[in-house]
Amino acid sequence: MCNLYTLRRSMSEVAAHFDATPVAASNAREEVYPGYPGMVVRAAEGQRLVQSMVWGFPLRLKTMSPTAKP
Repeated sequence: MCNLYTLRRSMSEVAAHFDATPVAASNAREEVYPGYPGMVVRAAEGQRLVQSMVWGFPLRLKTMSPTAKP
């Protein structure tokens, strides 16, 4: 599975599809790579919200220093 995705819809279209509320304007691009902004639908206080967040999962390798950022 690749963690690159392509999104060809606007934030308002994504919000309408998921019955969510856009939090602010998105700076996500059409092709989203790990470490760059992507649109995320999340739940908060019983509401669905759409907002930009950094896409990807932190990776901590066994060889990394405990104080190093993933």
